[in-house]
Amino acid sequence: MDITPRVHLLRTWERQKPNYPLLFCEAVDNAFDASATRIRIIHRSDKIQFEDDGIGIKKEIIPALFTPGRHEPLTSTRLGQFGIGITSQAIAAGRKLEVETISNQGGLSAEAEWAKIIRSGDWRIDDALFIPTVVGQHSGTTLTVSGLRPSRPIPTEKIISELADRFHPALLEGRSIILNGMPIAIVADPRIKDIVEKEFVFDDSRNARLRAGILIDTSKRNRVHVSYHHRVIRPADSFACGEYGGIMKMFARLHLTGPWNVTPYKDDLADDDERSELEELVHEAIKPILEKCQAASFDAKIAGIKDLIVAMLPPHLAPTRPQKSKKEKSVAEKRKREKGKEIDPLKAKDQQDGPARTPRSKSGPLKIDIEGKTEEDGIAGFRKGPPPRINLPPDNPLIATLLRSRDNKVAASGLLGIIMCVYEHHRREGELPIDHFGKQVADLLLVNPDVDLPGELA
Repeated sequence: MDITPRVHLLRTWERQKPNYPLLFCEAVDNAFDASATRIRIIHRSDKIQFEDDGIGIKKEIIPALFTPGRHEPLTSTRLGQFGIGITSQAIAAGRKLEVETISNQGGLSAEAEWAKIIRSGDWRIDDALFIPTVVGQHSGTTLTVSGLRPSRPIPTEKIISELADRFHPALLEGRSIILNGMPIAIVADPRIKDIVEKEFVFDDSRNARLRAGILIDTSKRNRVHVSYHHRVIRPADSFACGEYGGIMKMFARLHLTGPWNVTPYKDDLADDDERSELEELVHEAIKPILEKCQAASFDAKIAGIKDLIVAMLPPHLAPTRPQKSKKEKSVAEKRKREKGKEIDPLKAKDQQDGPARTPRSKSGPLKIDIEGKTEEDGIAGFRKGPPPRINLPPDNPLIATLLRSRDNKVAASGLLGIIMCVYEHHRREGELPIDHFGKQVADLLLVNPDVDLPGELA
């Protein structure tokens, strides 16, 4: 059976939404696979052009550029395997694909206009033409996608960021990518502490090198970045992190070398066994980092939930906050205003040597803690104070479930109900009948109507 697809299949690919970051990455991949050290990209409203100084493309390989699914590796190919990346993206992005190349065979040019192929009904284009070259002319390839289809413009900054992230290993090697005359700079890795460095050796000459740690400062460059040869195949990923939370507080680079199997678009490992084996070893290596990140993340989450609970408390139970006068001036202005006034030395001495001011209590009429233990406090402990104190045990199954909620407002609302019940019970223990007790708790929960409850609880 002949299952060659009809050329009208091109119409389907033409109607796909262009993925310009993917097109750029595929073109840069091809150039680096051709041993290029410099790639110049011109991005205009009507065309995108990629010019490299690689080894060029020989005549027998040129058809692979225009044939979806056909792969013809060069002697220097390291990543390309499937032959669908640049072709499919070029069809989606523009109406015409052109190539001019100089190799040790000489110069060649070829082009494909997709509408003509559809009209002809035949998967054929004109043969490659020889182009004149001069003796000693450097090899290289120029690839042009023209007649760009209408689409939302892609900001140059986004493309630069994508290329800088994806080709970080190549830039470190000294290769250069220039977009519209602007060299793409190497973005420095963020500062980390508690650093883990490890080498992994597998069968078939496969290797991996890990460097990971906890971020010292908040950074958009976080999580795990997995790279293979000149490209990052999984940037900012949860690779090997399992179910741990707080991974945005860590940064890791995992660089692979050797014959690893990657997916067609070079965005993942294709072999499940290889990936599982690698993830297991990396997970064990970074487990101490993951545990610290999760603990720090959980502490921050609890602090946020606690703030929400305090904001939801009825006014007579909420912490007192000092009221700032709108007329109050800055410290500098106040000093300037008071400068030159006559100061009584005795009064000044009394102010310096007198009793220290009593700081305003931050706890207020009801203090909330989330530091209890189920064995001692049950679902919530109560201390009479002053101030009265409610201590929630994070190891209690119900409290733990609420704390793990993705929505902090949902968690705070649920915990507030428990707090009000325990508070009212101990405040009026033995005085209120059960029906009056329930009504009193409900009234307390509705005393602060200005707080927007989540939809699930409103």
